[in-house]
Amino acid sequence: MPALEGKIEEFSISEVIQVVAMARKTGTLTIEGVREQISICFRDGKAVYANSILHRERLGDILVRRGVGKRAVINEALARQRGLKGRGKQVRIGTILVSMGVLTAGELSKRVAEQIRESIYLIMAEKSGTFRFTPELNVPPEDIVTGINIEKTILEGTRLVDEWKMIRGKIPDFDDVYVFDAGLSDGSPVRLTVDEWTILSLLDGRRSINDVIELAELDKLEVCKIIFDFICFGSVRRRTGGGEEERLV
Repeated sequence: MPALEGKIEEFSISEVIQVVAMARKTGTLTIEGVREQISICFRDGKAVYANSILHRERLGDILVRRGVGKRAVINEALARQRGLKGRGKQVRIGTILVSMGVLTAGELSKRVAEQIRESIYLIMAEKSGTFRFTPELNVPPEDIVTGINIEKTILEGTRLVDEWKMIRGKIPDFDDVYVFDAGLSDGSPVRLTVDEWTILSLLDGRRSINDVIELAELDKLEVCKIIFDFICFGSVRRRTGGGEEERLV
């Protein structure tokens, strides 16, 4: 297979991923979009590892969000990880959780696959940028690898692209800071779900969207959809550089 590189404007990301998978290639596909950058590692055409360079979601956060582990347990595993690192050993959080009995090896593989899929979903929303495939398999030795079904991932990603496109139209920068409208309170006639109240409480004018995503312990897309709805209803304001609040409609 000749060198595979080009612009996203000329070849869709889904097409590029499918070409690598169908050719059963081993190597690393690096995609650099405007908002997302990702490296996807393939072994014999199967995606076995992915690293979202700009917005990588930690496995521990995924596990807490999915109710697999409690935050206290994840923090204990992180402390063990730091201790091992201090002794010169690089061990991933998932491996430590297996050793603690929190996860089985099969469950860990499933969660790592979920992490890979979510990274691919995010990059598929990019409409401009570059891609390049190299034969080197750039997986850190301490990382967990697994295999995912590319066809199913592409289909699901295509469905989600339209949702992400609308969301990024309203939330172009996840480093922006938002604050909820002071007129909306627990006594308000507006009926919100528990998750919506959670997100609203985190939009305090100090935390960025990325901070809210990390603290909410919900799916990234779900968090952004909730904030998107708040923006559409005029219930939140974006803080400007001078500290003032800007009504978004």
